[in-house]
Amino acid sequence: MTTLNIASKANQATTLPALLVANYAKESDSKASINVHFQDVDILKSGNKTSVELVQGNSSPTYGCDNVINELLSTFSLLQAKHADLVCA
Repeated sequence: MTTLNIASKANQATTLPALLVANYAKESDSKASINVHFQDVDILKSGNKTSVELVQGNSSPTYGCDNVINELLSTFSLLQAKHADLVCA
């Protein structure tokens, strides 16, 4: 199970790219199980206080937009073919 945690009060430029990639994976691949949780905060308390966090099973969480997108790309094979088209602010 993969969970994307988003700080809903954060600047959308720091959260929207990762959210779009996660939702694209969910909509395009029926096997992609990604839960998205919005927290009513400016910054997530866990990790290094970023606005985006990706948690996959028992592995260590991934923090930050670029890192989360890279982790999603490596996890979901459907996204690997689209890598050149994805851009993070």
